[in-house]
Amino acid sequence: MTRNIILSNGELTVGLNGFGLVQELFYPDVSAGNHVGNRSIHHKIGVYCEGAIHWLDDGTWQIRQDYLPGQLISKTTATSSWLSLRLDIQDYVDSEINVLVRNIHVVNLSKRQRLIKLFMHQTFNINDNSASLDTAQYLPAGGLKGVSQQLIVHYHSDKTFAIFGESCDDNHGFTEYSIGHYGKYDGVYMNGVWCDAADGILAQNPVEQGNTDSIIDFTLSLAPHDSSYINYYLLASDSLTSAGKAAGKVLREGYDIRIKKTTEYWSNWLRPATTALSAGLSQSDQLDVLSTIISSAPSIGDNGAVASSYLAGNSPQPVVRPITSALTALALHRLGLDIEAGRIYDFFASPLATTSYILPTYLTGGQAGPNRLAWLDDGGMAIKPIRLSDNATLLYALARSILLSIENGKQTPQEWKKRWQKIGRVLADFLCDNIDPASKLPRPTYQLWSDRPSTSSSDVIATYEALRLASQVADKLRDVDSAIKYRVVIDDISANVDELWNKRTGYFYAGIKRNGSSVTYDESITSDSFLWATISDLFDSETVETAHQTLVDLHLANNGTYIRYIDDNERDGYSLEQIMALSLLIGHLRGEDTGGLVAACQKVLTSGGYRKSKYALMANNNILLRATYLLAHSTPRHAKERLA
Repeated sequence: MTRNIILSNGELTVGLNGFGLVQELFYPDVSAGNHVGNRSIHHKIGVYCEGAIHWLDDGTWQIRQDYLPGQLISKTTATSSWLSLRLDIQDYVDSEINVLVRNIHVVNLSKRQRLIKLFMHQTFNINDNSASLDTAQYLPAGGLKGVSQQLIVHYHSDKTFAIFGESCDDNHGFTEYSIGHYGKYDGVYMNGVWCDAADGILAQNPVEQGNTDSIIDFTLSLAPHDSSYINYYLLASDSLTSAGKAAGKVLREGYDIRIKKTTEYWSNWLRPATTALSAGLSQSDQLDVLSTIISSAPSIGDNGAVASSYLAGNSPQPVVRPITSALTALALHRLGLDIEAGRIYDFFASPLATTSYILPTYLTGGQAGPNRLAWLDDGGMAIKPIRLSDNATLLYALARSILLSIENGKQTPQEWKKRWQKIGRVLADFLCDNIDPASKLPRPTYQLWSDRPSTSSSDVIATYEALRLASQVADKLRDVDSAIKYRVVIDDISANVDELWNKRTGYFYAGIKRNGSSVTYDESITSDSFLWATISDLFDSETVETAHQTLVDLHLANNGTYIRYIDDNERDGYSLEQIMALSLLIGHLRGEDTGGLVAACQKVLTSGGYRKSKYALMANNNILLRATYLLAHSTPRHAKERLA
């Protein structure tokens, strides 16, 4: 099965599609936009042999992809049985230099001598430049000071992308090149310069301006069952001068030194997590878990922004989703990655200082993101364009992180105390102020599964659980007044919780809506209320088990496909329960009590029936679902017995 790959060093982020082709490229961070663009033409890889060109995305190649264990380094294997060829492509973004490195092993599986041409095609839309002012240019060896190889450069404004390479057999650069146009040019639609490779010979066109693309090739003579290696580099910089300096360093130090530094960087980054998981897991399970954790690293910006995709039309835009961020932070904190977790929480300090509540999405720079929810008037009370679950989950995660630091015998660092004051306490006060004085339950807000505001069971349980943990944090920090305030609210919720249970369906009401003295109940089935109930003591075990059986029956009736709610047609990998499952299952591996969540997740998240996205940043959300299965299968023996 193919999977999308994301590689990054925090500045240069590259997304590979299921064919191992560059489909997304962000620089100097994901907020800068995709410099490849959203078009039908993208980077391509092709092989010319026996008089014909064969592209990796033509449907004739068998593709396998994965990350190397414990490293943010990927391997794509493309095999063509009828061509008797295999490409083993190892990819990484250098930890110090903003360059994508692709080590391509071309293997001749046949019994005859062969002349092979490997074509590497690249296309850019720098800064999402609708004015088509990009320049693509060929530079001979020495064309940039300190660079011993020839290059192709694509540049516009403050972005420069340099493409170069070398044969590992003789250190020679690429053999031929050409530069062309794609899209509409002089009234004619151009497919792209990759079409020039059809006859195996490139036109050597040295420069173009506008919607530009380029192609290079490497010529290899392979004996029967012989192979050869090519190093391909795509370097990002802010100018031609700095690109030349960086390219010169890459070529002088060579592939072996650069990959060694990068592997050492990721090994050091993972060391706390390795220590945290060393007890109770086999080495194989440890490597699998660490690979899953490290594959989420490219989405975490230096400012703590956890990027995922928001699909607007056909254009994926990187946004920050609070639930994803909060529970990613909690998972990383549980694995000892305190610095990364702290940065993620800190991302929300500035928005909270302005609004005192969290919006559904933010741009990676911290600005408010896309929001289709409207301000409404509910009998003189404003309904904000937010989801209460976002706010409750962020508070829940932060409170858990602080309590874990205290429970593990660590002094609560000043940074965590500041986070409580700037983030935790603000959110807790907001949740308390959001309680309806008549029902003693949270006021209506929007839900993931509905554009009609209501008081949902999941929101009630999440609010209860978040404030319960908040009261414990307030106790630890000797904030007596806040602790009392939070306990009053959770006691009121507990006293009125029976209103959430639907005896007819044997499940929680999806929502409750009041209009004066009349009350409307939504009997829809949603997964998130059950998963919150499994980690809370708000309902007794008999009630939770009844809800569990109702949910299992629903999933079986849906052909075993995992759904978040009735008529769920999205399945794009983003949901509360997937991320919550990952975070809490990691906690379970650390020996924490998760109230049977492992068993619940394994049964409810049945067969992973979600839609794979063609966009890597969006598909990165699916990492969380895959991690859930992985961690469930890696649980201690007593938990596995419960799963039987």
